[in-house]
Amino acid sequence: MCQNNMTKVVLCIVLIIGIVFTYNEPATATDNTRPDVPENFVVRQSGKEALKLTWNKVKGSSGYEIYKARICLGGYKLVKKVKNKTEWKDNSVKVGRAGTYKIRAYRIKNDRKIRSAFSYPVSAKVCTVKNKSRNAVRVIANHKKKYKGEFTLNIGEAVIEENDEFKAKVLGPIKKGKKQRWKPINKRVRWFSTDPSIVKVRSATKMEAQHKKGKCYIYAVGHNGIRSNRIPVTVKDYAYEKVDIEKAPIRIQLFFEECNDKIREVCSYYSIHKNKESYELYCGSDGKYMQRGKLLDKTKMPQMKELLDKSPFSWTKIEIMPGAVHFQIPGRYETLQLTYVFKQIDVSDTFKKISNCWWYGIIGARI
Repeated sequence: MCQNNMTKVVLCIVLIIGIVFTYNEPATATDNTRPDVPENFVVRQSGKEALKLTWNKVKGSSGYEIYKARICLGGYKLVKKVKNKTEWKDNSVKVGRAGTYKIRAYRIKNDRKIRSAFSYPVSAKVCTVKNKSRNAVRVIANHKKKYKGEFTLNIGEAVIEENDEFKAKVLGPIKKGKKQRWKPINKRVRWFSTDPSIVKVRSATKMEAQHKKGKCYIYAVGHNGIRSNRIPVTVKDYAYEKVDIEKAPIRIQLFFEECNDKIREVCSYYSIHKNKESYELYCGSDGKYMQRGKLLDKTKMPQMKELLDKSPFSWTKIEIMPGAVHFQIPGRYETLQLTYVFKQIDVSDTFKKISNCWWYGIIGARI
């Protein structure tokens, strides 16, 4: 009897151990994260009758799919799948003709192919001696103002003026035995940013600083994927920069020192979330707050009212414009104005600059 009980105990232990070791954890959700887009995708002429494509390796990818533009039918067609390599040679391009390509990476997960987004298109031509132009070999990017060091933007600032335009020059190869260069097949470039969350580049005349401070680089890419030198761009919040407030009149100094944090907070917010219309807020003689115009975000109203309450002067007025924030401080004979400018707008010649975006001056009208 005792032996039978012992046998049952041993069998139960074996069964429990088997269950423990054969138990599989519940299947977790499949990882659908897409691979990165292959960087530095370039096409060059290889020999006399071929084009060679190269790109950087994508970590965690299983392979790459290369698509080629169809001249007659339009669109792109899958022409090659590449594994364990970062280059491919297209021998099907006819002499004197061009080829345009895109590439994307993929990885295999649970017998399922997860693909990245497409790269930007690149194109090159199989050139001959008769051709008067050649594929680009170099791209040079610079800024028209020939600035020293790095180019600085305020958060939310957009560069659309011609004076602030970045430019790039595409160069062809040097002619044999001569100092001259061949003309490039295409002089157009595309602009990119190393961190679009800091600076987003849309064209040579459209570069936008985002809502995030930091440093990144912008660069130009030629028709065949050749990259230019990188231009450093720093995005700062000028609302919090050092201000030479000692140069301003004593009333502005007192106002700025007393309401420093609130002033900078309001200016920083509206340099990002720009108000579409003019808006005014001030406290009347009866102690009630008066306002004119529409405010973009009413959640900032308590902060602005607190700013007015902290002001050492009565009847201080806040005026929010589409490109600036004004703080008007009334006096016995004139009204002083402290202005924070976050957009490229004209400032009165009578106003004096005390930092990159801060100005002060005297305005004739009293509140």
